[in-house]
Amino acid sequence: MKRLVIGHWSLVIILAAFVLLAGAYAYVTPALEAPDEVYHYDYIRSLVNTGRPPVLEAGEGRGFGHHAPLYYAYGALASFWVGENDLEEWPQRHNPYFGYRFGDVGRDNKNLYLHPDDDTFGRSDTWLGIRVVRWASVVLGAITVWVVYRVGREVFPDRPEMALAAQADGPPLGGDYPTSLWSSGEIVADGRLISVKNLPPGTYDLRVGMYLLETGERLPAFDANGTRLPTDAIPLTTLERRPEPVEGVAP
Repeated sequence: MKRLVIGHWSLVIILAAFVLLAGAYAYVTPALEAPDEVYHYDYIRSLVNTGRPPVLEAGEGRGFGHHAPLYYAYGALASFWVGENDLEEWPQRHNPYFGYRFGDVGRDNKNLYLHPDDDTFGRSDTWLGIRVVRWASVVLGAITVWVVYRVGREVFPDRPEMALAAQADGPPLGGDYPTSLWSSGEIVADGRLISVKNLPPGTYDLRVGMYLLETGERLPAFDANGTRLPTDAIPLTTLERRPEPVEGVAP
């Protein structure tokens, strides 16, 4: 019982730290400077103003209209009350010295826009709208952390510390920038889903592997006895997919 209480309090501390840090990232990152944020926010404002995704047009920058609308609808519900007193001014604020070489080390100017003094709370609706949607994304990130903990508790009901171990991340930049924090503190629809819609009924092994970011090479994986695993994939659990229920037929 004592271990269970410690596990729950540890989760509370982790969630509080996550919300504070992700919220801080969401606040200090300049408006529209997160990856592809200008397109994501454009999608959200289109839903607010027209009730539909942005129209895809050849040669235009509104290129995210093909994305699934659920996340953007969530952002629109969170920020529909925010005005647009400066939204049309941002194209004229484009930084002429912008030169971001993605993935390369360099001293390029990585700000996409020039940010005037009035790009702040109370003066810029875009500043406010971006922060509202980012903080709404932080809420989704916190829910993700909680769900991972609950899954760990279901898999290891007698070992609450295993649920907490599932929160561990492999952050880049020497541990200063966790990827879960990056996604939740910015307007980026970047979820990972595994579709099993057409998977036939049966029993399946769930495995996981890791890759080197620089080369895409699969990292070697070994079992507890030091034997290398086939395809370097670590088995996690076994899943059973049952046949779809047939109306009028008892399972």
